[in-house]
Amino acid sequence: MSALTSAIYINLLVQHEMTISALYTVFGRKLPGMATFWTEISTEEKAHAMVLRELEVLLEQKRVVFVPPGAKIAIIEESLEWMTNLIRETNHSDSLSPGHCLNFALKLEMSMIEKNFFDLFAGGDPDMIREFNALIAHTQEHIHRITAEMKHHHLPPDPA
Repeated sequence: MSALTSAIYINLLVQHEMTISALYTVFGRKLPGMATFWTEISTEEKAHAMVLRELEVLLEQKRVVFVPPGAKIAIIEESLEWMTNLIRETNHSDSLSPGHCLNFALKLEMSMIEKNFFDLFAGGDPDMIREFNALIAHTQEHIHRITAEMKHHHLPPDPA
């Protein structure tokens, strides 16, 4: 796969993480009682984007190899469109429930794990292996924290 394609894919992943951050920021603004929770997770999403940006340098140095993503590009583009529409709708909404936001965030974070969003690069660079494992662990931690927040608010997960 060409360097151009890997750069496009990295930019798409960075955009995805930044859009998640923007969405969580909107949730925090619309739900002031949960602002701290959403701000913390939003900040962590920005940190994920920065880690993904580091890949460009490692790819140039050939310390990491890009693994062709197959259909993942379409999945990430669909997720971006979904989040962008939700941000627009949320910004114009006067009523937003904590349950709606938490369920959406839970589904989003779980889908990133289920669809292996971060299994796209190979190589023996121990720093990047550690960073990729950390990205996955942070996403799993978000799932745990969102679930805990739902329990705190006595909200069941939405099965849909």
